[in-house]
Amino acid sequence: MKWTVTALALALGLAGIAAGTGCSGDDSDDGSVAKAAEAKATVVRIRDTSTPGKWSFDTRRLTAKAGKVTIELHNDSGLGHNVRVHTGRCCFKPGYKDVGGTAVIGATSSDKRDTVRATLDLEPGTYTFLCSIPGHFQAGQRGTLVVS
Repeated sequence: MKWTVTALALALGLAGIAAGTGCSGDDSDDGSVAKAAEAKATVVRIRDTSTPGKWSFDTRRLTAKAGKVTIELHNDSGLGHNVRVHTGRCCFKPGYKDVGGTAVIGATSSDKRDTVRATLDLEPGTYTFLCSIPGHFQAGQRGTLVVS
């Protein structure tokens, strides 16, 4: 009798834990706030295509709908790159504003060939996207993002 009560209590306890942690078999929502925000955002993809001394992205023009815009940067190189979005007199001139962007990736062997994302809330307008690593923008690693 003692084993039956213990086994029953253990089974009920495990069932309670499973129900409380979302182990009910319904995997339609993994609880990720980031994935939910991304699902409602326009996603623009940029790939770093740089070679040493020639910094570049795979595109010079992107378009997106106003509102949440997710920038996805993929970096195959072993060199650090990011994507920043600027308004105003681009870039790094008086009156510009950095409205956000991705972290730097590719600078270490652990983040080489990695992808990073950042979601921004953008109003209609024309923006400049660029790599903010010193010298990369100046060498051509930039483009235009048109939000309508």
